[in-house]
This record gives sequence, structure tokens and C-alpha cells, in this order.
Amino acid sequence: RSEAGGCLERLLTCDSPRLPFVPNREVLVESLAVERPKNWSNPAHTFPLLMSAINIDEFLEPILSGVVISVGGLTESVSKSSSAALFEWIKSLRIAGATSTLNEMG
Repeated sequence: RSEAGGCLERLLTCDSPRLPFVPNREVLVESLAVERPKNWSNPAHTFPLLMSAINIDEFLEPILSGVVISVGGLTESVSKSSSAALFEWIKSLRIAGATSTLNEMG
């Protein structure tokens, strides 16, 4: 997670050369709080960050797939953090009345 998170931040902020074709780059950068320091290796910080980017349509399926896989992870910290972030996201959808997103997932 640490290397992947750092690499993602560098790819999103590098201007020389700028990585083309990143959908909703500005929204993604804001969601991942790229400008603020963070500990990507800590699952309690990583999963809530990723879930903040799940509302970007292009990233919904890949993020959701990764989080679901992580829920069944081998380490307790990853499993707990990913399931907590997933349940919090589902709860926020229900509160917002966005049940169509939940229904699309099956």
C-alpha cells in the first residue's frame, strides 16, 4: 500500500510529463488529499481515503472490487479497516437515498 499510494500520488501530480487520460483528475486528487501527508501503509487511513474516491463513476468498480477482496484479507487490520470503510460507504448511500447504486451491485 505504501509504495502504491506514493506512486499514485506521483503519477497524479507529475507535470513532466503529465499522465494523460486520467478521468476526473482534479476530483481524484482532491478525494485522495494528495497535497496532505499521509501514511499509505496504515489500512485505517488508506481505506477511508480510497472510499472517498469511489463516488467517481470511473473508479467505482475497481475500488469496490479491491475493497471487497481486502475484506476477506489475511490480516486482521486490513480486513477490519476495509470492512469498516465499506460499511460506512453503504450507510452513506442509504442515508443519501442513493439505493440505485446499491441495487446495481446486486
